[in-house]
Amino acid sequence: MFTRLGIDALLTYLYFIVSYISTALLCDYISPRKRIKFDKVKRVLIKNFTALLIFALGVPALINKTFLPSCLGGLGVLEQWFISMVLLEVWFYYSHRLMHYPPLYRLFHKQHHEFLQPYGWTGIYCSIAELFLVNLFSVMVGPLITGMTGWVLFMWSTIISVLTVLGHHSGFNIPFISDGKHDIHHFMFNYNYGIFETLDRLHGTFRNAEVTKK
Repeated sequence: MFTRLGIDALLTYLYFIVSYISTALLCDYISPRKRIKFDKVKRVLIKNFTALLIFALGVPALINKTFLPSCLGGLGVLEQWFISMVLLEVWFYYSHRLMHYPPLYRLFHKQHHEFLQPYGWTGIYCSIAELFLVNLFSVMVGPLITGMTGWVLFMWSTIISVLTVLGHHSGFNIPFISDGKHDIHHFMFNYNYGIFETLDRLHGTFRNAEVTKK
């Protein structure tokens, strides 16, 4: 019988996958990018979706239920999301940048950079190691620490999924959602590691299209 934690984990997975696939299908019709090597991308996505499902099924056994619903106290929705976004950016920036250390890049991250112009479906086209150590942990560390559950967690998962597909890998130029900065990362490799711009600006790794053209 599933615990509350187990149900939350499975529904979070379901919201992520459904929104990922739906957004990627939408991009197929309206994005300027076209599918390339889609059979290979599809095989990797099936592998990664399966790995995430196994993780979701194993969450109750991996996480002590006494850790939840919160180790920070009773936080409101906006507080949970704000803290989670800060932790998302911190973990993603530094772990992603670490993945560009040459030995780790060759082993774990090179696969994601096969596409100089990524398209929607390639959001989590990556190795299993990168999927868990960079992507999954950065997304879930905030909800775990803040005790995010129920619809708040499901909406968080949906937003992250749409941001991954539409915001970073679609080729669109949508203010505050998709502005091409992640495309620069795929072209230049050593810039724009973060999801937002804060840590890239702090560490001097930020580049935008105007700077790149100079």
